[in-house]
Amino acid sequence: MRVKLIFLYSLFTIQIWAQNTEIGKCATDFIESEMRNNDPELDQKFQKQDAFHRNAALSNTQSSKTSATILTVPIVVHVMYGDKTDNISMDQILDAIDVINLDFRRQNEDKINTRAIFQGVATDMEIEFKLARLDPSGNCTDGVNRVQTNLSIDANDNVKPLSHWDNKKYLNIWVVRNILLPNQPSGTVLGYAYRPNPGQSYKRDGVVIRHDMMGRIGTAEGIGRTLTHEVGHYLGLQHPFDNGCFGGDNCTDTPPVASASSGCNLNRNSCSNDSPDLPDQIENYMDYADDVCTNMFTQQQKNIMRGNLNNNRTRGYLISGSNPTNTGIVNGQVLPCRPEVKYSTNSNLICEGESVQFTDRSLHGNPVSYNWSFPGGQPSSSTAKNPTVVYNTKGSYDMSLTVTNANGLTAITEYSVISVRPTGVPVWLNGFSEGFEQWNIANNNWHVESDVDSIDFFTTQKTGFNSAKSAKLNNFDITNKRTVNLITNSIDLTNSKSVRLRFDYAYTSKNNPSSVDMLKIYTSTDCGKTWAIKRNIGGSTLITAPTTNNRFAPNSNAQWKSGDYSIFGANFAPSIMFKFEFIANGSGNNLYLDNIKVATTIGLEEQGLGLSSINIYPNPTAGEFNIELDVVEQDVFNVNILDLNGRQINAVIRNEKLTVGQHKLESNLNGSLAKGVYLIKINNSKGSKIEKLIIQ
Repeated sequence: MRVKLIFLYSLFTIQIWAQNTEIGKCATDFIESEMRNNDPELDQKFQKQDAFHRNAALSNTQSSKTSATILTVPIVVHVMYGDKTDNISMDQILDAIDVINLDFRRQNEDKINTRAIFQGVATDMEIEFKLARLDPSGNCTDGVNRVQTNLSIDANDNVKPLSHWDNKKYLNIWVVRNILLPNQPSGTVLGYAYRPNPGQSYKRDGVVIRHDMMGRIGTAEGIGRTLTHEVGHYLGLQHPFDNGCFGGDNCTDTPPVASASSGCNLNRNSCSNDSPDLPDQIENYMDYADDVCTNMFTQQQKNIMRGNLNNNRTRGYLISGSNPTNTGIVNGQVLPCRPEVKYSTNSNLICEGESVQFTDRSLHGNPVSYNWSFPGGQPSSSTAKNPTVVYNTKGSYDMSLTVTNANGLTAITEYSVISVRPTGVPVWLNGFSEGFEQWNIANNNWHVESDVDSIDFFTTQKTGFNSAKSAKLNNFDITNKRTVNLITNSIDLTNSKSVRLRFDYAYTSKNNPSSVDMLKIYTSTDCGKTWAIKRNIGGSTLITAPTTNNRFAPNSNAQWKSGDYSIFGANFAPSIMFKFEFIANGSGNNLYLDNIKVATTIGLEEQGLGLSSINIYPNPTAGEFNIELDVVEQDVFNVNILDLNGRQINAVIRNEKLTVGQHKLESNLNGSLAKGVYLIKINNSKGSKIEKLIIQ
């Protein structure tokens, strides 16, 4: 269990066994100690369970680091909210589950930070987690229950009777506003969990966690590893520092630790009684180092957790027999339910004459019939599962969908869901790069929104990362809570299989490190009408330099950090914008952004255009060139030249209907292009293709 102790604006962590007046960063030890003291019989059960864990840790039956059966645990999340501010979204819940799946499967991007000395014991747990799709009565569910209760304000096990599912079938997670344990010493509890014990009831089982510790988006702060830590407890893990240098967590591949770690001290070696004498494994999710420094479980921790999941007296009931089917988590499982209508589009914002691909995403029971309605579109209705609709006239358009199966039907109508712009193209194509060396913020590439008079982002010529320029926000002058946004122009990612956002940033606070601002990253596919949160960057992750009461300007590259994030849901988007939202609390210092880049993996087969081949020659060329297309499906082909930033150059090569057969298109540019690298964009009604052209 994780705890943040706030005292005189500083963060302290104090062990329960060292001083019984404070809870440290996690209070699972405190809860377990209370249980043992109050129930000697339970104490004996814990001793037997610890012996089981010691044997499991050293067992050869689970020693393989790969290729074991993936064990999948069904989850139910009970959102026990005080009011709408802590009634977290489904997206935030899914993000939290994504974090624990990445961490348990060792697919977390920061696994490369595991020090070489521990790389040999760090491993994939081969354990995954899924929201349940069937409730205990066999009814369809999204795996989330929501209960409004004032108990959320000072929650503990008291919220569990209000909403719980059979703990022999589901991992119950209760999300609350604040946690206050009975007989709790001082300290702010962020979450807690019960280790497995035969016969435990739901009241002494599951995970209780604060809403702002769930995931990385929405109300969450940081990178969401409180849940990773607590689920580790739920599956049997202890802290590596339990009982100091001569105690431990029943694992010999986690070096002994005298006391809980804090911060990110790679030089810490608090115990020397191990042979060989290894440093403290602060990378371990079960220690107390900052989330940004934790990145691994060990092989023996895997043995313990999988040992519990393979033992029907502890957690084995979650994965054994018919439970995966009964909870609806089996891949491809057909659920006996009325379908819940849902759909998606490849874009909600298009130009005149473009098409929208509607895709059925209905949940639960499989639909057997579809009834779509598209006023203003061609066709105006459809019974296909995934229809394509063309919109020829600018405006906003509604749609409706009814899905049916033997168990019933559901319907949805959405208004102004498709926005059609006058014919035009986004400014950028399949990528975006801005180092602020040639352009000022005020140009067409950027848009700034600010609720602070005369304070917004601008291009500074005094400092940058590996350069003299960057985007600067004079946050030093903001004295109360304000928001300033830096927004890109539209970017066409039609051909992008994957998308990453990379940028460098520099920031510090004034001399009040407990009060830090927040940088949030959003995307929009409807020209800024709605925004989807993608990342929160705050706390120690945002700070890149020592705090100062003077106006901050980074004086070296060492005072910058780099962000590199996968942007899910942006691939193949024909028009998308990125927003950097800076939320100032009034006590922070200046912020700098530089080298912002949308990096993409581009790929679309020629066959998708009705072509068997594309040949550009000569390439490189001194100026003129030919494009040879082998057309297998007649269509109107548009061929244009773009610069590397995706901006269209006024040099249209061809825009005409091509019949089946080979066609040779001549450039006829008459030397109008300067030397350099360009992009040839070929598109028709079926899609687009990008090829590189070099003029030398």
